[in-house]
Amino acid sequence: MKIFFVFCFIFSVSNFVNAGFWDEVSEKASTLKEKAVEKTSKVIENTTNLANDTKTLVGNKLEKLKKSKRPEILCKEASFYKELVDSMDYRGALLEIHKCIALYDEPATKDIDSFNAILTKILEQKTVSETELYKNFVAILSLPYFSNLNFRFSNYFETQPTKQASLFPDVHLTSTNKYHFYFDTGRVMSDGRGLALTKNSILWKNLLGTQESMSFSNLKNFTLIFERGVSLSGWKLRINVSEKNDIRLSRLPKEGVVPFISALLYFVNSHKLENQEKVSLNLSKDAILMLTTTFYQRHEGLIGKIVLKGGCLALEKIVSAATGMRLSGSCVGI
Repeated sequence: MKIFFVFCFIFSVSNFVNAGFWDEVSEKASTLKEKAVEKTSKVIENTTNLANDTKTLVGNKLEKLKKSKRPEILCKEASFYKELVDSMDYRGALLEIHKCIALYDEPATKDIDSFNAILTKILEQKTVSETELYKNFVAILSLPYFSNLNFRFSNYFETQPTKQASLFPDVHLTSTNKYHFYFDTGRVMSDGRGLALTKNSILWKNLLGTQESMSFSNLKNFTLIFERGVSLSGWKLRINVSEKNDIRLSRLPKEGVVPFISALLYFVNSHKLENQEKVSLNLSKDAILMLTTTFYQRHEGLIGKIVLKGGCLALEKIVSAATGMRLSGSCVGI
């Protein structure tokens, strides 16, 4: 009987001890769980904060880069750009250095010089194949300067035969004479006006007026004119010093004026016959003012020597590169 009571006492004590033990274990486990959850939450929070901080840091650096006035590292020193130049891929190099230069409000002079040097190298390529000539033309007019403009090249017309047939139908009478370039200056009615090039002629139409065309054989010179109130950009191109042959260059950005004109001269003169006189370039006084106060500071290396005669400046280096002609003294004022 005593043994029974002793056993019951031990059993009760054991249960009490066990109950207390498991309660303590459970409590500790719960505490550990809470601490683990708390630590995990902190880790997640810290990771999230780190990610956000990194994103903010990167965003700030990108924003700083976008708004940066001057580059910390020269664009011309980029290894990818150097490789393109070394391999004589001047078209690729031109695009790459322009994209870099465009990031800064005040690009380095050496970078501008490199851009100008590469553009000049492209314009000087006159003995290459017709295919290469056209690729050079397209490369210049594919710069980010012109990303918002409706430039169309031969591949567009190859896939759009109806456009080939419907563009300037009054003056483009030979369906086999394919379009190689079209600058659509229309905003509301596309394909209604602008400037186009075939292999042997230039065609155009302004907002008012009729469709016009001129063969390259009759084209003697371009005059670049800036006149406030003319189209959205103020720029227009006059053919053979005749006001009736004015072509409005709507929305052409002033930074892209010289590359645009150089590409146009390059194309036309590349398709002139050997015995035909090359097309020259004149500038109006207002065009000179606009270029010397905007584009000129950023492109001194390309414009190079300036010739003053009769109130007109000849862009000696760029025009020489595009035409193969020395223009000193040949700039005629209007």
